[in-house]
Amino acid sequence: MNKLKSTPPSRIEFVDLVKGFCMFFVISFHCHVTYCPWLYDLIRCMYLPAFFFCAALFFNPEVPFRRFIVRKINLLLVPWAFFLLVCLAGYCVVYVIGRIVPDSGIDWQSVLGGYSPYGFIKFPANLPSWYLWCIFFSFMAYYAVSRLGRHILLRGLLVIATAIAGWYFEQDYSEVSLRGNIAMMFLYDFHFFTALEMLPFMFAGEVLRQRGLLVFRFRSLKGVVAIICSSVVWTIFSPYVFVSLYGHIWPLEAYLPGFAGTAAVFGIMAVINRFPLLNFLGRYSLTVLCTHYMLFLLLENFIGNYWLLFASVLAATLVAVKLLVRYCPSFTGQRNLIPY
Repeated sequence: MNKLKSTPPSRIEFVDLVKGFCMFFVISFHCHVTYCPWLYDLIRCMYLPAFFFCAALFFNPEVPFRRFIVRKINLLLVPWAFFLLVCLAGYCVVYVIGRIVPDSGIDWQSVLGGYSPYGFIKFPANLPSWYLWCIFFSFMAYYAVSRLGRHILLRGLLVIATAIAGWYFEQDYSEVSLRGNIAMMFLYDFHFFTALEMLPFMFAGEVLRQRGLLVFRFRSLKGVVAIICSSVVWTIFSPYVFVSLYGHIWPLEAYLPGFAGTAAVFGIMAVINRFPLLNFLGRYSLTVLCTHYMLFLLLENFIGNYWLLFASVLAATLVAVKLLVRYCPSFTGQRNLIPY
C-alpha cells in the first residue's frame, strides 16, 4: 500500500457508505427484524468496531486539546443533550395529556416514565444514544494515548494495554457491585470500559489512513484478495463470538472477526463507492442513531409487523433527520454550538 501523497477530501463517499451499511442494520435490529442467525452473527460482531475504525480515519493528535475537546463536545455531547431534552419533551406531552384527561391515570411520574432522573437518562433516553458518550470517551482516551505514545510502536502497546484494562474492568464490575458509587455507575452505564476496548480499532483506522488506505485501489488484484481473505476470516469466526453490549460482554475473541468484518465491509463499500440511501444514513449517522429509536418507540404501538415497522421507522427517520440537520444544525453536530 503506497504512502499517502496528498490529503484526501474531507468527505469521502465510501466511508459514509461503511457507516450507512452498519446503521441500516442497527435500525433493523432495533425493529426486531429477523434475519437468519448466520447473518445476524456476522453483522453483530463488526458494526460497532467499524464505527470506531471510521471515526479515527481523520483523527489528528496534533490538534490542541482545548480545540479537540470542544469539537468533540459539539459533535457528540451537544446532540446527546439535545435528544435527551427531546425525549423528555415527549414525556411531558404525555403528562399534559394526562392533565387534560384526568381519568387516564397519567401523573408526574409519567413524565419520567416511572424512572428516577438518573434512570431516565440511562433508560429510555439513553437507548441507543449511549454510543455518543462511548465514542467521546474513546476519543479522549485515544488522544491521551497518542500524546503519550508519539512512536507508533509505543502507541500500539499503550492501546493494547488500555484495551485489556477496559476488558478486565468491564468483566470484573457489575451494576450491583457499583451501586452507590454514582461516578463509577455513570462510567459503567455509558460504556466507558467499552470505549477503552474499542481503541485498537481506532488505532488501526489512524495507522492505515496514514499508509494510504483512503486512496488505496480496492478494485486492484491486491484489493480483491484482501477483501476475500478478510471475508473468509470474518465468516468463519463470527458464529463463535456472542457480543452483547447491554450485558457488557465484549470477549477478547471478538477482535478477530471484528477486525476482519470491518476490513471486508470497508473494502466492499470502497468498491461500490456510492449508494444514496446508505450514504445518507452514514453522513448523518449520529442524528440517525438518536432519532430512529424514538420513532421506533412511537410506531411500534401501531404497527405489529416487524418488516413494515422497520420500513416505516426507516422512512420516518429519513424525513426527520433531513429536517433536523436543516433546522437544528447546531444541535445535530452540523455546526458548532460552542465556539473554539
